[in-house]
Amino acid sequence: TWQECVVLFDRFRALQHLVVNIPVPPQGVRLPPEVYDEALQRLVAYPSHLVAMLSLWPQYIFSDSALVDALHRRLGAEELDSQRIASFGQEERHLVEALASLAATRGKMGLAARLLLDLGKDD
Repeated sequence: TWQECVVLFDRFRALQHLVVNIPVPPQGVRLPPEVYDEALQRLVAYPSHLVAMLSLWPQYIFSDSALVDALHRRLGAEELDSQRIASFGQEERHLVEALASLAATRGKMGLAARLLLDLGKDD
């Protein structure tokens, strides 16, 4: 199954090569949400790939709340202030960018804008 493939590819540190081939609507069939959730949760370990997939996959195919929780755990904080974000390395900055993307898709534009501004992004 696709979920088994996600686990297997992740075990061999190749998940980023599989996720671009996982079918997503409207071009492909819609898989059970658990497949997308599992892939995205595991992509937290590959932050730049996570950001890329969030821009490619429609938000309605996965659970964004579980992913937000995983990102906060990885960053070690529920709340992120400007000073802390400024001290982050590239991987953590990608995780914050993923949080901003998820905030925007949830309609929390103020939070998304604040996170992006704290990163120094103008998009």
